Amino acid sequence: MRETALDILDRGGDVARWEEEDTGLAKQRQHVLERLRTKLTGPQPAPKRLKRPLPHGVAFNVGDAVLLRSPGGKRAIVVVVGHKPGWPKGTENPVVELLLWEDTGELPTREFMATAPPLHTDSEVPTTLREGPPRIRPNLFSVFTAHKASAFNADIGDVIATDIPRPPAGDYLDGSVMTGHVMLSGVQWKWFGVFMDQPRYEAMRELTRAHTRPRR
Repeated sequence: MRETALDILDRGGDVARWEEEDTGLAKQRQHVLERLRTKLTGPQPAPKRLKRPLPHGVAFNVGDAVLLRSPGGKRAIVVVVGHKPGWPKGTENPVVELLLWEDTGELPTREFMATAPPLHTDSEVPTTLREGPPRIRPNLFSVFTAHKASAFNADIGDVIATDIPRPPAGDYLDGSVMTGHVMLSGVQWKWFGVFMDQPRYEAMRELTRAHTRPRR
């Protein structure tokens, strides 16, 4: 690019066209081009390195159990069952299952957190390719952290156990609304608290109670 610009300047640039209109303006144009040539042939500034975006997410390991709290005072438990590539490049988003748990005031046992059913969903996209009623599938969640303000913190919840032996309910990499034996939803940590205070949360709990049993 620089060599092309110098070649154009060496051939006089567009000064001749300016001379046809006004010799005074042509001289001014010549001075501008000379200054440009001096700038191009002089010392060039060092290339600037672009700053890499910083990840804001808190790292979680497979088997971490997290107690979540909602603004309305409800509590829920998620267990990390895997990871999914996140952003910035090189980061990983925890994939969690939201457990069907009846909060009696005491935390559940490790065995419960390893075997309790994950919440199920009947969300389905209408399509002519599949007939019958909506499928009832486990709903897993890939938790991303878009910015610092949405990062996991003590107001959202606490890690209450580690190394819970809980495999994922299905292949979450093939977990869209239309395909897969499970559905994977992308959410942020603060979303859980809002969701827990919504009627949809209780509806999914009822759906899960009616169609699942504890894992063996």
